[in-house]
Amino acid sequence: MNSQLKRTTVTLPLLFAALLFCGGPASERVAAVEADLQHGDIFVSGVESSDPFWGYGGPRIIWRVRDGVKERYCQSSDKLFFGIPEQMMLDSAGRIVFIAKIGAEIFTGPRGLFRCDRGTVERLAYFSRGSEDVKEGFPDPFPNQAFNYITGLHLATVQTIEITPDHQRLITEDAYVMAMQEIDSQTGAFVDTEVRRYRASTSQWDVAPDAAQWRDIMPAMVNHGGATYSSAQSVLRRSTDPLRLEARGRIFDFDFEVQLAVFGGFKEVDGLIVDDSKLQNFDNGCPPNSSDASRMEPRWMSTFASMTSLQYDIKYDGYGGLGLVLRTNSGGGGSPYLTEVSEVLLNDNPRDDIGDYFQFYGAGCVDVASLKYTSIVPFFDPVTGAGNGVKLGTMATSPQGLVGISGESLVRVVRDEGLRTIATGFVEAQSVAVYPAVVPPATGAIVIVEIDSPVDVLITDSDGKRIGVDPATGDAVNDFGENGFDSGPGEPRFLGIKNPKTGAFDLDTIGTGDGPFAIKIYSSALGLPQVDLNRIGVSGTASIGHLDAYDFMLASDTTVAFVAPPPPPPPPPPPVDTTAPEITGTLTGSNGNNGWYVSDVAVGWSVSDAESTVVSSLGCDPALISSDSAGQSFTCAASSAGGSASRTVTAKRDATPPTVIYSGQQAAYSLDQFVNITCKASDTLAGLASHTCADITGAAYKFGAGPNTYSAGAVDLAGNTGSASVSFNVKVTAAGVCGLINRFVANKGIANALCTKLNAADGHGPLARLGNMIAFLNQVHAQSGKAISEGEAGILIGLAGHLRDE
Repeated sequence: MNSQLKRTTVTLPLLFAALLFCGGPASERVAAVEADLQHGDIFVSGVESSDPFWGYGGPRIIWRVRDGVKERYCQSSDKLFFGIPEQMMLDSAGRIVFIAKIGAEIFTGPRGLFRCDRGTVERLAYFSRGSEDVKEGFPDPFPNQAFNYITGLHLATVQTIEITPDHQRLITEDAYVMAMQEIDSQTGAFVDTEVRRYRASTSQWDVAPDAAQWRDIMPAMVNHGGATYSSAQSVLRRSTDPLRLEARGRIFDFDFEVQLAVFGGFKEVDGLIVDDSKLQNFDNGCPPNSSDASRMEPRWMSTFASMTSLQYDIKYDGYGGLGLVLRTNSGGGGSPYLTEVSEVLLNDNPRDDIGDYFQFYGAGCVDVASLKYTSIVPFFDPVTGAGNGVKLGTMATSPQGLVGISGESLVRVVRDEGLRTIATGFVEAQSVAVYPAVVPPATGAIVIVEIDSPVDVLITDSDGKRIGVDPATGDAVNDFGENGFDSGPGEPRFLGIKNPKTGAFDLDTIGTGDGPFAIKIYSSALGLPQVDLNRIGVSGTASIGHLDAYDFMLASDTTVAFVAPPPPPPPPPPPVDTTAPEITGTLTGSNGNNGWYVSDVAVGWSVSDAESTVVSSLGCDPALISSDSAGQSFTCAASSAGGSASRTVTAKRDATPPTVIYSGQQAAYSLDQFVNITCKASDTLAGLASHTCADITGAAYKFGAGPNTYSAGAVDLAGNTGSASVSFNVKVTAAGVCGLINRFVANKGIANALCTKLNAADGHGPLARLGNMIAFLNQVHAQSGKAISEGEAGILIGLAGHLRDE
């Protein structure tokens, strides 16, 4: 089998999250359908209705068929209108992935890649034909490119080996694969055909390594067991899916990042020859020769029947025992329609090909490859003449066997019999998919060796197969064929063996230069969703021409171990100290404001030297600041072979709150007295930041009768707070009110009359008291606005109320 080994791969940019046509997210819930998938569910794409004159009508629908009953599972909507899904499959998560035209089914219209999950339809990609703008809501992974045909949509697995300083692992993930024919957007001329894949877990696109370049012929494709089978015209090809190797790290003094396709290759057969087990094989009369080719030539009657076309259906029966299945057109009477194909000519072992050639008399008795197949059903029923044809491009494999569309029916293919109907009533059905997806990845084991120069490495297994650089000749060798991989000269260099034989491996090195080197050996089983690689390694110092051996064992569980532990690297020379000790001072306490501490402050020191021992230190013991200070400094000095250093730290401590003092207050005041109380705030160390202190002054009657309380607070610059309060009582008596009367009333006669009534009320019985108080109040009201101002009259009336209540 030919091999194509690639040093690097190209990774296209990540697809950004797509938007709806009107700017929303790249998905829309179009039907409230429960997933509840069951083994054997079949999905059929179609349309609501069609008319010979008016065309398709209604939404484009993906039906789910279970036990012969169909129901809507996913459909287009006004905002998310797509054409009938032309190609369709399910991924391993049970999501329907399909290609459809965007909008109505116009031949020249662009296509999109969609995914449906429980009624939610996602837009994954837009494929332009070059004559239109990118639709809103679609990611455009290939800007400025135009595509004419997209074929062969199928599910595959991508296995990636990731080697970074943080992890070494193997990851297996889904990939949606399709062949895309690029055209010139202006002229429509053919440009290229490439097989691209969308990696479902990362939304990244890349080009499938070793994919067939079919020029202007679009292939049909299917993936199974780590290989992609493809067909176009008379060519059948098997491409071994390479592993992706993504590595990044640092080799001594430089960083590296590489991406490699490992173990890829392909094998194909062209101009296939019919060798149907139901055709007779005749002695062709060719003379005996020394080859292993058979002299028995397959013929239909007397006509040689060569394969002329492989149509756009290729499937791998992962449920039953059919294996690789093709739709064929081989010519000749009784030519088969669906065939079960032998894979002998396409597998990895060329020795299996012996006996699969025959001498072709019509071509001068040359050896011709024989593609063996067995008919499943002929195109027409040999008895009734009725058609057994499944619509082109609709075939899928299911637990019930091969299924597809015939007319408006979903049918099952029965070997040697024909078609059996599963369900009917599918309008313009275009594609079929089955749950669950059966796409097993490549299995087996791998060994990967990473070499960080300056050494060349030769690996030899117990059968004597070698890979690496022959120390005797300096030439690269690879006895493992496509199961061996060598990235070639450069740093780092990677060697790989796929499906290695367990047991002992010789690993020989020869120095190509002087300096440090490292060898890392990784191993793993293939096909697991995610697994950490087994790893061993060795490092040392190389010299030109020096030979060494680091033999290892590979166990049946893919773990690796050195046969003899490699010697430890020599200890590094002692460092030369060129720097003084590093000194760090720490202050620990409760932080206040403006650099002040408001608690005790612990002083600590850290003294270190990475290159030599600290030989002396002074003032580096812990200390405690337990009293207030405007600034207290501490200095630590230390010496080592690299010199001396010192460090000073200073701390300010103020843990005393500011004071607030009231002075000049009396315990009680009569109404005619004056209140004169002063307030003062102060701080003796940090100083005041703010306070609410205010003097309390004024005539006593203007304060509330009875007890009065005032308070004030202060904050110093360190953040400490202090406060104080003062209380006094304003007493209401007849004498006090009389004193106010003499202050308010200039007419001494009226003032004496009012005081006489108050004094008469004070100290007499209730009736006399009440009568005199009423007389007092009546006179105050009578004089309000005259001998007494209205405001002062109101004050006297209020105070009289307090006297009346006593």
